[in-house]
Amino acid sequence: MRAISAIAITAALLSVPPIWAVENDEDAALSARNRVLSVDYCADQYVIALAEQKDVLALSLEADSEYSYQAVRAKNYKRVRPTIEEILMEDPALIVRQWGGGYGSRQFIERMNIEVAQVSFDERLVAARDNLKQIGSALGREAQAAKLVAEMNMRLERLKASTASLKERKKVIYITPGGATTGSGTFTNALLEAAGVENIMATLGHEGWLEIDLETLVEHQPDMFVGAFFDLTSNQLSGWSIARHHLLRNMIEETPSVMVPGKTIACSAWFALDAIEMINHAAYGAPAFETAR
Repeated sequence: MRAISAIAITAALLSVPPIWAVENDEDAALSARNRVLSVDYCADQYVIALAEQKDVLALSLEADSEYSYQAVRAKNYKRVRPTIEEILMEDPALIVRQWGGGYGSRQFIERMNIEVAQVSFDERLVAARDNLKQIGSALGREAQAAKLVAEMNMRLERLKASTASLKERKKVIYITPGGATTGSGTFTNALLEAAGVENIMATLGHEGWLEIDLETLVEHQPDMFVGAFFDLTSNQLSGWSIARHHLLRNMIEETPSVMVPGKTIACSAWFALDAIEMINHAAYGAPAFETAR
């Protein structure tokens, strides 16, 4: 009899769905919004800005890093590693991610009946607005997302108006501590376009990310350099980086330059407007815009 009882109990336990299984109904949707987990620092930004803190189980380990735009606010949250083991231990119903968890993790997580809200990798500026709407909807915080979208639209329209009458746009080259620059088809190029400046590398027909070379610098000297990530203490500049070359260093010293904080463009998010406005102001001396938070 004991053996039969043990078998019956085991069978009953196996018939119970795991704690992370969520039914697809209204109550489950509400539950999902109350058990949110973010697994990388770009996803963290959306969760911090849109979700109620009481509904957030944890953020990523890098949520308070210098790459994080909202690092100060992130210190008030628990943080976990984006491993499957730790994710399941937190028993989330909704995971917000861009890349956290690694390749294939989204499919694995969804097989556990955990909803995933994916932050897009789209290189267009409009993607930041779409991400706000999508993540806001997943969190049940559409009104908060709409407010940030409206604010973003207002700032972009103001920038567009400030550059509409320009007869000639400033020609710029973007540079990072590692000597990387960008052509067309990147989020950074979209920021330069929104700031009303001309990206020399894109004009020359380059696409994506590439290393700047001295020949291009000499032949196509910019009106202004736009630098980013030079403020981060975590940068480990390679001894072979062109950013160490005396020619580039001299050019940056002698040419008008603007160095935007790395945290403003580390993610393809709405707060990149801070960087766009800084570039626009440095290029054209337009009135400094009030930064929205």
